[in-house]
Amino acid sequence: MNIFFHHICALFSTDTPQRIRNFFLKSSPGLIQLFLSFILCLIISFRSTGQANDLVPMFNRIRDTADRYPVEKVFMQTDKPFYHVGDTMWFKGYVFDASSLTGTDTSGLLYVEIADVNNQVVKTIMTPLLDGLGWGYLDLNEKDFPAGSYTLRAYTNWMRNFDEHRIFKKQFYINDISRKNWMINSQFNTFQEDNDKVVHCYLRFQQMNGEPATDREVLVELTDGASKVWYKNKFETDVNGTLVFNFRIPDEADVNKLTLRVQDLRINETVPEMQVPVFLNEPAQADIQFMPEGGGLVAGIQSRVGLKAISEDGKGCNISGIIYNREGKEISDFKSSHLGMGSFNFTPEAGESYVAEVNVGNNHIRKIPLPAAKSSGIVLQIKNPLDDNDSVRINIFSTADRRSADEPYYLIAESRGMGCYGALVLLNKAVKTLYINKSYFPGGVARIILLNANHEPLCQRLIFIDHHDELHAHISCKNEYTPEDSVALHIDVTDNSGNPVRSDLSMAVTDDGQVELDSAGRISIVSDILLTSDVRGYVEDPGYYFSSFMTEKKWNDLDNLLLTQGWVSYSPKDLQASGNVRYPARKSYTISGKVTNIFNKPVPGSQVLLLSDKPFTLINTITGPSGEFSFNGIYPVDNTSYFIQARNKHNKSFGVGIDLNEYHHPVLKPLQERNIPWYVNVDTNSLKTIQIQLANREEIDRLQGRHMLKEVVVVGQKVIQGSKNLNGPGGANQVIDESALKKARDSTLRQILDKYVKGFHLGGKTLNKYVLFDQTLHLVIDGVNVDFFKPEFENRKLFYDQYLDYLTAKDIKGVEVMKTPRYTSTYTQRYLKDPLADINSNAFIEITTYSGNGAFLKRTPGVYLFRPLITFNAPARFYSPAYRTKDENKLIDMRSTIYWDPNVITDTAGKAVVSFYTSSKPGTYTVVMEGSDMDGHIVSTIKKIEVVKAGN
Repeated sequence: MNIFFHHICALFSTDTPQRIRNFFLKSSPGLIQLFLSFILCLIISFRSTGQANDLVPMFNRIRDTADRYPVEKVFMQTDKPFYHVGDTMWFKGYVFDASSLTGTDTSGLLYVEIADVNNQVVKTIMTPLLDGLGWGYLDLNEKDFPAGSYTLRAYTNWMRNFDEHRIFKKQFYINDISRKNWMINSQFNTFQEDNDKVVHCYLRFQQMNGEPATDREVLVELTDGASKVWYKNKFETDVNGTLVFNFRIPDEADVNKLTLRVQDLRINETVPEMQVPVFLNEPAQADIQFMPEGGGLVAGIQSRVGLKAISEDGKGCNISGIIYNREGKEISDFKSSHLGMGSFNFTPEAGESYVAEVNVGNNHIRKIPLPAAKSSGIVLQIKNPLDDNDSVRINIFSTADRRSADEPYYLIAESRGMGCYGALVLLNKAVKTLYINKSYFPGGVARIILLNANHEPLCQRLIFIDHHDELHAHISCKNEYTPEDSVALHIDVTDNSGNPVRSDLSMAVTDDGQVELDSAGRISIVSDILLTSDVRGYVEDPGYYFSSFMTEKKWNDLDNLLLTQGWVSYSPKDLQASGNVRYPARKSYTISGKVTNIFNKPVPGSQVLLLSDKPFTLINTITGPSGEFSFNGIYPVDNTSYFIQARNKHNKSFGVGIDLNEYHHPVLKPLQERNIPWYVNVDTNSLKTIQIQLANREEIDRLQGRHMLKEVVVVGQKVIQGSKNLNGPGGANQVIDESALKKARDSTLRQILDKYVKGFHLGGKTLNKYVLFDQTLHLVIDGVNVDFFKPEFENRKLFYDQYLDYLTAKDIKGVEVMKTPRYTSTYTQRYLKDPLADINSNAFIEITTYSGNGAFLKRTPGVYLFRPLITFNAPARFYSPAYRTKDENKLIDMRSTIYWDPNVITDTAGKAVVSFYTSSKPGTYTVVMEGSDMDGHIVSTIKKIEVVKAGN
């Protein structure tokens, strides 16, 4: 009712005195309800056109959309911003109803995944949500997560119906620091030569001990993220460890993804391959845009023009310049204020054109035309000063031909998917001014839109509303501690009036000596939920706008950001004709599908059994009228398999099949910003952190009696259970086992062979058969040579295609490749039946399927073996040692994450106590705490803890 009141009250806001609006705000709900009914009757009676009443259906549509398709927002706190190979990532997810910032009641499952630098999903887990909260961990083992750049993503199934920008994404790096690593200083400059763009490259290699990597032969390759190598050469570093060379950039290469791969070529050396991002940042290539407030320039009307400059690395670059008219007369000057963004006021003249001469650095001048000014139009201007907590001022300027005492316009304001304000506006004078009370809005990003009589948007503008209503968290403790000392953090959470608040928090404590944390520019729950989740595109350094006290400059910089960023829609995409969304909300994990007969018709009343031994599960159900079935509340953990069996009305499996609704990963766009490896362009502070990390690792190795030995790889023989391999268990040149096939997910047999088996391709003079290099390939499935079924005159390639595209990783238990005489001879004698057959000219692949009858292109009737691609993690807690007694023989504690607790809950007095022990070495710790009362308010805070040497 209150929102509706604001909408109706706003109809008269143009001329309504402040005291009348105050009367509304202070009146009792009953009196307001009575008065609104009277006002509504007046509107209906005296506005004969009925256009004023258009606001009501407009807001009804907004409300109905919000009710039917509630939007969710996700924030993830992790224990630290980057990791070492083999670390564990600890996380907590907060999933909010976007409109109220309460814990979501739409979804009960959170999907958490990590994608590699090529945007391939490496690992996905599920986390159950309780009142919008869920926590867990991801094991960053070296096998699945080698050193490199990764992206953490989190979403619910319901969120897939909306703009992808709403999905939480955060880049991080996994490093593998050792004495064998090199650090690299890189510089790139470009010049033109014979109409080609040439890059002058300077690389300086430094060993971990600070000495230059001199006289080292290295291989340098240029790629752009794909398999294509655009440049390749061998070099030798000089006495200073430097390389200087040039390379051309092909027109086809993606300059935003250029990377140099560098490999040490010395024999018996194991320096890891290094990747150096190529950032050209040419002034001539900077993306510079001028964006008039509200959407366009109109002759004779002063406009505020936003400016934004982005260099090739995706970061903002500072610019300055002057606006000239066509005669070369200086009209205005401008200068970016923060990260390449700024704004200036400008009044274009009719029939005039303007150009901006932009200094993009090093006195490089670029000329950029400004958007053309229209002779007729409307300009929307917003005044939202920091020192005015009461209202937002809206100025609507119009040319004479757009003014009318009869034609209505509509001003709509929305935030978090809710309609917050609406007014019918008659443009009967040059400037129409309205004031919107800020109390109509929730905190965060709001959008103001001006529409014409046909409800078509003419102008729009984003603004930020700050009610200063975030929670306040205070962490108190002693001034300093000693190593292996007990720490007690006393937490006190209040609202902006000082009242205690019960809240759900998560806390990470890290060692500054090992973990660099940009406390001012970090992504927090406040910056993410209130800002970045509601604007389109990359927001650089979002923490800047919320760090410490809000100043006039920060407020203006925030306004410039919103002047130049796009809006993320709250409406679902790809609605079906029925109005239903494609991806339903999931309260719990469900295994569902349909039972069909041999004619692919549904089988109602079929008995379906679900069986698993890890964890033990035995459930049965009956299919519905359309043959559908579902098992709810399932909790699969890693390596779980489910046996599903369906029976017909005669209690037999004959003649029935199971179609399962399996999960498919969303195809998400990669983040545009690029992570720089830890060893590239290392500054002094980062170098100190790296040296501490390396020293700690070596100290642990020393105390544990480890010796730095050359790596010895022991390969065990892989065996496929149930294989019909003629050579016996494991008798093959290559074995692809169940663990590898599970990762292959939905891949077909063809895709599996393409990925895992070298030399697999089409061969023969007419490309009429498959080969391994130059050996003719023979498929044997479950001990049956498929050539036995091939009609004499059928094309061999086409005959094999049906097997290669029919079988998938879910059907296959193992793949064994035989290509040398040691393993092919038995197959040649058994299957080729030719005493003169050359055992060097033929290769065999033995496929073992779960059903055992793969060669007949049939799965076991009425049976489905289901291995979930996504599972839950087994419950685990962060290990925090307790040093209650002194033990001289214990290992030195050198944790980088000192403490992690995803479930810190303050009581009704707003208080909580967190206890842990410091590590074995002195230093400074950073405490990062995020959280919410899950009732509309969020909090983020940082605290420093000093650990000094004992006796100081």
